[in-house]
This record gives sequence, C-alpha cells and structure tokens, in this order.
Amino acid sequence: MLVISPITSTEDLNEGLLLAAMQANFDRALDARYGVSDGTVRSAFIHPLADLTADLFVSGCHQVAQSAASFGTTFSSGGMSYNTDAV
Repeated sequence: MLVISPITSTEDLNEGLLLAAMQANFDRALDARYGVSDGTVRSAFIHPLADLTADLFVSGCHQVAQSAASFGTTFSSGGMSYNTDAV
C-alpha cells in the first residue's frame, strides 16, 4: 500500500530543508517518510498490503497528512518525536 501527498517542488528546496527532512525521517516522521519523486517533495507511507490492518492504514494516512502539513516547521508525523532541537 502506498499513500502519498505532494508537498512542494524540488525547486523550492534548499540544503537546510533537505537535511531537516532527512533528519526527520530518522527521528520524527515515524511510519511516514519524506522523499522526492518527479521533481516533487512528497510524504509517503509504504506498507505491505498483506500485513496492513485498518488501524495501521488510518494511522499511515494521518502521518502522511501531518508530515506534509509540518514540512518546513517541525517535520513531524504528529506522533512521538525525538531530537526536536535539530529543527
């Protein structure tokens, strides 16, 4: 299962935003991740369909939406986070 949300064009990225997003993939984005595809920064939740429960799907959708909304600020999926001083 792939749930994605476009965030911004890669043309709008600077090195600081890119590094912050990569750091968030490690300690704040949880099951959602930031990535780049076709010139667009995206938030994505990727999970094997065979193991996907309804609750996990809802959580993944929420995390994608929160990650997209918080890009450029807290870079958080809305759950527990670590190392927030890095933002």
